[in-house]
Amino acid sequence: AGLDAADRDRLGAWYPVTARYGAPGDGATARLYADAVYDLLADGVRTRVDGGERVAVAPRTVRPERGPYAGTDADAGLAAAAEYPSALWNPAYSGNYTAGRGSAITTVVVHVT
Repeated sequence: AGLDAADRDRLGAWYPVTARYGAPGDGATARLYADAVYDLLADGVRTRVDGGERVAVAPRTVRPERGPYAGTDADAGLAAAAEYPSALWNPAYSGNYTAGRGSAITTVVVHVT
């Protein structure tokens, strides 16, 4: 990920990695994506998946270390709404995330396609 061992424990240091993952090659979209991820970290997440299992991520104070994206203008007009007309919803197979795994959830992975 390009982070040394000391940086890996600091959530804020993951900002450039998150941005590159979300939109490689497009600085404005990358920043918009990473800002959305860090907003979720700040607000926390509470949801219920299709099988009824509850998933929660506690809110936490994180100062994003934007690095090369600090001077990038994140034009929110690029994505005025997540539900844009040309989007196609393709949900994951429910067997990948339903209840009954026998242990607590310790990691959440964000996939972008």
